[in-house]
Amino acid sequence: MLPIFLSVLMILIFSISGLLCFKLIRLDRGLLSNLGFSVFIPLLGAISMTCVIQILSLVLPVKATALILIVLLIYALLFIIRDVSLIWLRTMFSDKFLLLIIFIAIVILQFPILFKNELLSLQNGNNDIAYYLSSMDWLKSHRFTESIPFSSEMPFNSLAHYMVNNTRIGTDLLGAFFMSVFQLDSHEVYYLLTGTLATLTIFSAYFFLSYCLNVSRKASLCAAAIFAAGGLWAFLVFSQYAPQIFGITCLISFTGLFIRLDRQKQHKGFVFLSALFLVGTLSVYSEYAIYLLFIFIAIAVSKYITASSETRIKILIDSLKVGALSFILNPVGMFIAAKFNINILTRVLDDASSIDPYSGNLMSKDQIMSILYGGPNLESLGHELNLLGINSQYFITGYTILKFLLLLVFISAVFIGMFLKKEWYKYAILSVFIFFAANELYLRSSASAYAEMKHITTIAPFIILFFVYFADGWKLNVKGLYIRKIIFGTTVIFVAGSNIVTAYQNYKGGDIYYFDHSVMELKDAVKLVPPDEPIGITSSSPADKHSIVYALKEVPIKHNKTYEFDNSYFGFLVPHEFENTKYSIVSKQDYYSFLSQTEEVLWHNDKYVLLHAPTAAIRPISGLYNLEQDGIGYFRWTSSNESELSVFNGSDNKQTLSISLQTESGIFSSRPIKVYANGNLIGQGMSSNVIETETINLLPNESLSITVISEGDLNTVDTGDNRKFGFILRHLDVDLK
Repeated sequence: MLPIFLSVLMILIFSISGLLCFKLIRLDRGLLSNLGFSVFIPLLGAISMTCVIQILSLVLPVKATALILIVLLIYALLFIIRDVSLIWLRTMFSDKFLLLIIFIAIVILQFPILFKNELLSLQNGNNDIAYYLSSMDWLKSHRFTESIPFSSEMPFNSLAHYMVNNTRIGTDLLGAFFMSVFQLDSHEVYYLLTGTLATLTIFSAYFFLSYCLNVSRKASLCAAAIFAAGGLWAFLVFSQYAPQIFGITCLISFTGLFIRLDRQKQHKGFVFLSALFLVGTLSVYSEYAIYLLFIFIAIAVSKYITASSETRIKILIDSLKVGALSFILNPVGMFIAAKFNINILTRVLDDASSIDPYSGNLMSKDQIMSILYGGPNLESLGHELNLLGINSQYFITGYTILKFLLLLVFISAVFIGMFLKKEWYKYAILSVFIFFAANELYLRSSASAYAEMKHITTIAPFIILFFVYFADGWKLNVKGLYIRKIIFGTTVIFVAGSNIVTAYQNYKGGDIYYFDHSVMELKDAVKLVPPDEPIGITSSSPADKHSIVYALKEVPIKHNKTYEFDNSYFGFLVPHEFENTKYSIVSKQDYYSFLSQTEEVLWHNDKYVLLHAPTAAIRPISGLYNLEQDGIGYFRWTSSNESELSVFNGSDNKQTLSISLQTESGIFSSRPIKVYANGNLIGQGMSSNVIETETINLLPNESLSITVISEGDLNTVDTGDNRKFGFILRHLDVDLK
């Protein structure tokens, strides 16, 4: 239950910071009696803390800033904000149902680590976490302006170098702050912070609807419940997109504040808040600059057109004040955001495809619709139902019909809401929606698949909020109210239920890699290696590489000789093959894939193996498929007619040795095999036999590439497996002479 406790504690720290900011800008304490505004306080605290930490990072490491801020917050709680704190607490506890929704959200969003008996972070196929862990580590102990040293032997800080010099770091600074406050490592904080930031979206949703748009309490709670169900955030959480989640929260808050600005008695305070969330959004997710620009224009123009001639000048002045003040409140964040967006624009103008890791593979229209309301993957859901003995065909057909009806309900809600709603800001919301649609059409026409994914996951929460806003307008027409309530309630139940299923699919499906105790055990295990001895990394997956480099961040390592080190975003993602060193670390899966026990196992746990090559070692390098297992043991099929092995003399003496290859043909006919070293034939035989090579002489620390060639065409099977097969390599061994 520790993740729940710490997540609540984070929200309380945000709340204290928010109340202090509330007090400093001299807002009327009567606002805190309004629940719709009170839920905004943690959001205000989170973004104000982020901006303060970012400015102070110019002269102080985050651990020093954290000490100052914690002392300040404790002092403020005791002597400055005690009166407003009591009002805020009383208001928050006045709605037990909203508190229940928030608690359920914390449980759902922290569920993947809830029962692990430790604090950890996780990684799926995405690789962003490696960069955030490095950046948080560095910023905790160093000033933002310090140069960041790194090398190919000590590459961990290269990731921080990329983050600090090429992208936004607002969320990283906040993570470093909580590392300092809780005295935790970055891998113990990152997922915890991500889940907490996702929880804050519920606060922003309720604030946006209830306070900014005057939506009814019940409708606002329905939106909060949908957000709490987790489906909108599950993909972003598992993809380690904490900055985007934080950015969405800030974007929603800014949109609401800017809409509400003209209706506030305490006008100056809300100009300040609007400016703070404008620059705050850019500080945590600079990619939202274009969204902020169009939302800013849409709201300002809608205000101007619908306002009387007497107030139009005031609207223009207010808009200019918000824009100008945002530069003053956090010049550091604004500078970083400007540099980031100029860099992105330059790259897009040069070659847009160079920044699309999805290679133009756009989502289907069905996938887009599912993401927009947090719906599940139907193909995966059908498979799950079939395993339970349920006919998935009828279920999926019925669900697809419901999705179509959901689309009709949304369209109807917008049209009816536009007709019934009388507020000017319905035009602003419609304008923002049109911008979202136009941007999607542009991204699809330009085949910008990655940008489209980011866009759809960004606007999905807004689609839910806009639907609730327009649907809430139905209550203004008494005729047919009961039927409309049923339609609205059924829609909310369907969407919230779908979100829960989506969250479950993300928690259960795919390969999830945990940065847990195994990583820290590896950190201690490398003490078995002599201090000046480099450690080789054999990595068949980015996740393995990230975790090993993270654990060995203070130890020299060696990469594959064919790998050209660079500090770009994509450069570090390349998994490394075998590097000839006396000591090496591999994952257990990789260890078994060597098909050899020629190296001494110094240490292992459930995830890693620390190896020592006291004499000679051999490993497969290329031309083989991944490891498989049958009733006999482990094996690997060759994937081409030419496979490569590497034999290494790890001793300080010259070694004379031969190599034996235990081969099998499987279900196929036996084929001739020849073994070469430096172009010379050193062994041959037929598959299904053990092939022994001639003797080889290796000098101390010398490695030799061995080429294994099989004759004949590769085999295929008609079982649906599209691979082409050569022969089975069951075991490799080195015989010392």
